[in-house]
Amino acid sequence: MLMKSLWWGPFLNEPDGGAIINHYLLKQLNYLRPNHEFHGIPKMPQLLDNEVLPFMRFKSVKYEAGQLQGNKHLLKEIPEYMIQNNIPLLSMFHVPWTFFPIVKAIQKIGKKTLIHQTVHWTTDMIFKSRVLQDVDSWIAPTRWGKEQLITVGKIDKEKIKYIPHAVNVEDFYPHNTLFRQSLNLKPNQKVVLVVGRCSLAKGLHQVIPIMRNLVRDYDVVFIIKAGIYERVAKSQEIGYIIKMLAKNIPNIIWLPKWTMPEFMEELIASCDILLQPSGHEGFDVPLIEAMACRKPIAVSNIPNHYEIMGQRNRYCGIFMEPSVRAEIINDGKQVIKVPSSDVIEGTLRFMLENPDECKTMGQNGYTRVREYYNLEKIGKKWLEYMDGLF
Repeated sequence: MLMKSLWWGPFLNEPDGGAIINHYLLKQLNYLRPNHEFHGIPKMPQLLDNEVLPFMRFKSVKYEAGQLQGNKHLLKEIPEYMIQNNIPLLSMFHVPWTFFPIVKAIQKIGKKTLIHQTVHWTTDMIFKSRVLQDVDSWIAPTRWGKEQLITVGKIDKEKIKYIPHAVNVEDFYPHNTLFRQSLNLKPNQKVVLVVGRCSLAKGLHQVIPIMRNLVRDYDVVFIIKAGIYERVAKSQEIGYIIKMLAKNIPNIIWLPKWTMPEFMEELIASCDILLQPSGHEGFDVPLIEAMACRKPIAVSNIPNHYEIMGQRNRYCGIFMEPSVRAEIINDGKQVIKVPSSDVIEGTLRFMLENPDECKTMGQNGYTRVREYYNLEKIGKKWLEYMDGLF
């Protein structure tokens, strides 16, 4: 039975969605298999908080973004660490595809590799890699993503396992929160929550024009949980506008700083509607967190959202068709579209005026997430798959 593994990817407190996924998953795996020895290589060692995962044994490796060729020391350091600690498996998550060639160095020492990979589009940059077929095993968190790895990446389907991201339903659950009390909200006052980044691809620029209208007509509160890409001018511009709106309108609250998972547990439970107008997601974990808290969702209709939400409109929430060009990515091959302001406003008006339907959508999401995205079940699938690799 596999008793050791090395995890290369983001860890808390790195402001990366993958860090949150790793955090909950590894805690659950350790709970289910306390005799398993977990090792980790953080992407940003300077931000690592060793105390949040005390069972992990971390190896700090310095490297810069870019090509593996510019970080050749990794070809020596990581295999040596695996040999020294008798670790048979390297699991990579949110590691740039340009570092995938390290799999050959791992295989040369008789060890195996696993890549935990989200797929956003058929044009994703990972498909430029020439070593995809050499990786020993893959985990795809959506069925759609798995299909792209097979059809576009030409990876043997027997190497790929579908295991979705998951939510701990003991942490995310319907309950009254002190956070709502701290905002002095009225008992029936609705809260619309947006979680993401200040970027065109996340669709926040389409939310900005409609907030005043809905605040005026429904006394709704908008909470925007979104940080800024410091070196991206458009991100700074969006952040500045939201900052000014929050300064002048009490019903608009901006939370730009990274927060611990425990805060998000309370924040998700405090909202009434989750609004996710993003046009660029490999999974979008806030969806299942909101579903676990019985919250209806207004969401852009892109492949991975469609799958997570049960492939049915007005079941766990309402799909908003993306029609506005936001960004062009992946060497100019992919146009990201997001819903228009009119569509977002109309969707939210419908949801605010139809609480009974929203309640039904929230209950459907709650049932779905406990069946398909329950962390305890997903943790067991991970361990079963890892055991089967040897």
